[in-house]
Amino acid sequence: AEDNIESYQRTVGGIEYSLYGIFGSNIDLTMIAEGMYDTRGADTLGFLEHDIAFGARFAFNDERDTSVIAGLLWDPDSDEKVVTLQASRRLAANLKLEFQLRSILEQGFNSLPKSSFEALEILYQQGELDFSLLDFDLDTLLRLLPEIIVVRGNLITINDQYGRDALNEFVKLVDEDRKLSVLESDDHILLKLTYYY
Repeated sequence: AEDNIESYQRTVGGIEYSLYGIFGSNIDLTMIAEGMYDTRGADTLGFLEHDIAFGARFAFNDERDTSVIAGLLWDPDSDEKVVTLQASRRLAANLKLEFQLRSILEQGFNSLPKSSFEALEILYQQGELDFSLLDFDLDTLLRLLPEIIVVRGNLITINDQYGRDALNEFVKLVDEDRKLSVLESDDHILLKLTYYY
């Protein structure tokens, strides 16, 4: 049996610079910049094949241990971004409040189809739909896609609003310019109160 060994290079480099007591206060500011590169490009297992990250950490150096961290991960090829913000502060000796926000700004360069038929055509052209491989009948297809395909007598129609939205999710997943599509709906806000005893 032949070994499938792939040769590639991956590099991560960064710099960090701290400013202490900014503007004559007790606040320290640490700035971070990183670059990531992988020779596999779009075939990289993950999202970080040619991305740049920027971040800043504010340590308030107060009795409540207040800190704020902000970050941006940016892909210059697709202009996709991940924005993060974290903050924490002790409310009392045994009580800590934490806040986290993450937003995925997934764009990609290609605009999305405006109809279900356009979406199906794109998927077919990219080789993602091979109807010759389908080993089930129309009834099975209707059970799999109950909100998209509607049959009334001899007339088969596609619910364009729901169908377009569902099919566009597939279009985004196969678009190499939209690496973050799988995380697109993972924006989150977390507010956490921790009691230490």
